[in-house]
Amino acid sequence: MNISSNYSKRGASIKQGIVHEARKLADKLNVEIEKGHDTTAFMIAVLLASFKDFLDIVLDFLVIGFIPGVSFAIGLFLTTFLFFFLLGKGWFLTTRIRIWFFVFGLFVDGLPLFNALPINTILVLYAWRLIKKRASNL
Repeated sequence: MNISSNYSKRGASIKQGIVHEARKLADKLNVEIEKGHDTTAFMIAVLLASFKDFLDIVLDFLVIGFIPGVSFAIGLFLTTFLFFFLLGKGWFLTTRIRIWFFVFGLFVDGLPLFNALPINTILVLYAWRLIKKRASNL
C-alpha cells in the first residue's frame, strides 16, 4: 500500500510541475504582449499550438489517440500552456462568441477525431487578430 501511495504522490508532483512550468511560460509571453512584443509572443504560441494539433493528428493516425487520456497525458504541457495563454484574451468579446471560443478550445478539441482539426492553432490566431484589432483601436 505504501508503494502505490508513494507512486501516486510522485505522479501528482510531476503533473503539478508541468502545470507550473506551462503557466510560467504563458505568463512570460503575456508580459511580452503587454510590452508590445505581441508578434514574438504569438509566433511562439502559434508554433506550440501547431505542434499540439500535429501531435493530435499523429496520435489519431496511429490509433493511439483513441485510448482515453493518452492524448491528454502526452499534451499536458501544451494544453495547459494554451489554456493559460488564451485565458483572458477573449473576455472583451460578446457572451455568445466567448462561449463558442471556449467550447471549441476546451471541449471539442478533447473529443476523438475532432482533435485532428487545427482548433488550437485557429484559436491562437483568432486571439492574435483580436489583440491586434484592439491595439489599433487605441
